[in-house]
Amino acid sequence: MERLQGAGVYYGGGASEAIACKGETVYIIGGANSAGQAAMHFSKFAQKVIMLVRGASLASTMSHYLIEQIEKTPNVEVRTHTSVIEVHGESHLSEITVRREGTGETEKLPASSLFIFIGAQPRTEWLDGLIRRD
Repeated sequence: MERLQGAGVYYGGGASEAIACKGETVYIIGGANSAGQAAMHFSKFAQKVIMLVRGASLASTMSHYLIEQIEKTPNVEVRTHTSVIEVHGESHLSEITVRREGTGETEKLPASSLFIFIGAQPRTEWLDGLIRRD
């Protein structure tokens, strides 16, 4: 996945990325508020937005108002119990392989845009000794 970072695989996604995805199918990994907000934003430009969520539902990780918006947006699909296990492409993302938890079924899907919203590691090592961290 590192090899395709910036070439179809992105951590986060802003306004410019959404506009660049006009007419595409966009995949979003994550099931919390940031992923939901991104899905709503991308839905204004993309033909289809598919959220790939490891958990059983969005209810435990996302605000209720956002879940309601997603449910009312016809071009947003939520696939629960689903993980990306592989990305494919030479110089740009061309496909992803997803696995359904429980069944183990895998599926290879055409993809040119994958946005990851699963949290980030804080880079605070340089603060060691200056402030208390947890």
